[in-house]
Amino acid sequence: MALECGAIQLGRVSLDGTKLKANASKHKAMSYGRMKEKQQQLKEEVKQLLAAAEAADEAEDASYGSQRGDELPEELQRRETRLAKIKEAKKVLEQRARDKAAAEGRSAAEAKPEDKDQYNFTDPESRIMKGADGIVQGYNAPSGGGTGLAANRRSIR
Repeated sequence: MALECGAIQLGRVSLDGTKLKANASKHKAMSYGRMKEKQQQLKEEVKQLLAAAEAADEAEDASYGSQRGDELPEELQRRETRLAKIKEAKKVLEQRARDKAAAEGRSAAEAKPEDKDQYNFTDPESRIMKGADGIVQGYNAPSGGGTGLAANRRSIR
């Protein structure tokens, strides 16, 4: 009835997405495939550093006796910390793949992330996407436009 007397109008509603830049560097993102490679590389580096530390420890024990410190060398601490962060990022990407598969009606148990899937260590909620400024690390925010069911300026009395 309100439509027939002109109190409201029926029109089109259009939705679009807009890219908002994130406060995160796109250079701090890592793909799932790169995570697998980097994880293996860091494991090998940790093995090598542990072997070198063991050899140095044995040499020091021979020179100075059995006194030793409890701290890990700084290089080893950084790599182990980075390795832990990569393991956590892989878990997040694997969970995203399971969630996506479940939303699409596929088996979540068999879902695996693609090698190109990205994770940003600075802002994990942001994504790499094409924007007006080229490739940006940001968010896709929905924006509404057009006309919808809008009240006319006339009032019904």
